[in-house]
Amino acid sequence: MKTAIYVAVAGAAGAAASLLMKVATDYPLGSLGTSIAVVILGIGAAFIGVYLIGNSDRRDLGRCLVFAFICGVSWKAMYDASGIYLKTVSQESQALKHVAAAGQLEKDLESSSTTPVDKVDRHVQDLSNSVVTATQKLPDVGTPAAENEVHKATKGAINSIYNVALRTPVTASEALANVGAAAAAKGDTANANFALTQLNRLQQSRTLTDAQRVHVTNQVSALRVRLRP
Repeated sequence: MKTAIYVAVAGAAGAAASLLMKVATDYPLGSLGTSIAVVILGIGAAFIGVYLIGNSDRRDLGRCLVFAFICGVSWKAMYDASGIYLKTVSQESQALKHVAAAGQLEKDLESSSTTPVDKVDRHVQDLSNSVVTATQKLPDVGTPAAENEVHKATKGAINSIYNVALRTPVTASEALANVGAAAAAKGDTANANFALTQLNRLQQSRTLTDAQRVHVTNQVSALRVRLRP
C-alpha cells in the first residue's frame, strides 16, 4: 500500500513538473481545474507505467519512483502507450485462441486414417483457416512468446496437412498455399518456405491425377509469387 501511495505522489509530481515546463516555455497553463486534472492524469500515468506497461520491481523503490515521476511528466505518451499495449494484448489473445483450435484440429487429422474423405476435407479447411486467422491476428509488434506459439502452430499445421494431402490433394494444396501466404505476409519466411517445400513434394507424387497435378501446380506457382522479394 505504501508503495502505491509513493507511486501516486511521484506521478503527481511528474505531472506538476510537466505543467511547470509549459509555463517555462510560455505555453498557457489554463485554469486551476485544468492543472488539477493534469496532475490527476499524471497519477494515473504513473500507475499505468509502473504496474502495467513497465511491470516494475516495486522492491526497488528508488528506481520505481524515478520511473513514476517520468511517467507523470510524459503522461500523454503513457496513455497512448497503454492503448497500444491493450490492443496488442487483445490481438495476441485472439491469435492464441485460434492456435488452440488449430492444435485440436491437428489431433483430429492425426487420427483420421479411417475418417471419410469429406470430413478430412473439412478438417483441413478448418485447420488452415485457424492458422491463417491466428497469423493475421498476431500484431506486427508483439511479444516473442505469442509469435513463437503462432509460428509453432503454423509449422504443425503444414505437417498435418501434408500428411493427409494424398487423400485430398486439391483441398490440401489450397490449404498449404494459404498458410504459406499468410506466413509470408507476416514475415515468417521459414514457414512460408516450408509450405512451398511440402507443396513441391505433393506436386511430385505419382498418385495424383492429371487434373489434381494441374491444381497443385497452380498453388505452387501462386505461393512462389507471394515469396518473391
